[in-house]
Amino acid sequence: MPQKPFTLVRSPGRIEIHPDPDGRTGIRLLGWLEHHRAQKPLEPHLHPGCAEVCLLARGRQSYHVGGMDYVLRGGDVFVTWPDETHGTESLPQEKCILYWFQLCMEPGTPLAGLPPEASDRLRQGLRSALPRLGRAPPEVFPLLESLFQLIRTEDPWMEALLDARMREILVALVRPATRPADARGRAQERVQAAIRLMKANLAEPPPLARLAEAVGCSLPRFKVLFRERTGMPPGEYLARLRLSAAADRLRAGGESVTRIAMDLGYSTSQSFAAAFRRQYGLSPTEYRTHPPRAPAALD
Repeated sequence: MPQKPFTLVRSPGRIEIHPDPDGRTGIRLLGWLEHHRAQKPLEPHLHPGCAEVCLLARGRQSYHVGGMDYVLRGGDVFVTWPDETHGTESLPQEKCILYWFQLCMEPGTPLAGLPPEASDRLRQGLRSALPRLGRAPPEVFPLLESLFQLIRTEDPWMEALLDARMREILVALVRPATRPADARGRAQERVQAAIRLMKANLAEPPPLARLAEAVGCSLPRFKVLFRERTGMPPGEYLARLRLSAAADRLRAGGESVTRIAMDLGYSTSQSFAAAFRRQYGLSPTEYRTHPPRAPAALD
């Protein structure tokens, strides 16, 4: 019977496998989790030299990276590249089923059992194919579930099977790419420019038509690009920005709830309090008195 080359960590609703103790496979971590209820926020953290690919099978999850918020829904894929700090800010981890894995992106190192040259081609393909947030090819989720079924049963031939299954998963992610990387880059720049305008005008945000005009595209196209790049429509994103700014000011203290509500464009403190409770599960006063504490970072 072959010896297991990996470390397997299991807890209720969570499995992690570390299959690369000696740097042979380039796969530093594979994970699965199922949250049946909201969890504490995920503290900002990064992965030196590694990309992290998150695939949401069911539910909803939010992440913050590069000054932007993203909302994943079932069937989405989300990527952070090496050394990018990410987390959920003050938002809870939501009810979901999530797979994730970390890949070594150092050129010339093996990846999923491939020789260095083929590994580098696959890395380049992933960088070209994967947007920050997008829809995952549907065939990826059955491949992931079959892989974790082997892990759950601690199959004695896991060492031989893992690289082959991961190659299937990575190729499935690469193959559907059709849009040129420069087109995706222009879309990202437009969305980031719109978010900068939102942040600069939280109390009196420009109408969506004016935002679209300011970043150089039609209103229908702007709405599509914004949802593609962030996972939510512009109005929902703006609401989150305002509530996030409010949460920062509540934690800092020294201001009344009414003052914060008025500064951020809410018509009444009651409407602000209702929106805040929907987002954070606490009233503004409760949040200021007992702000949620983030746990230690999860790898």
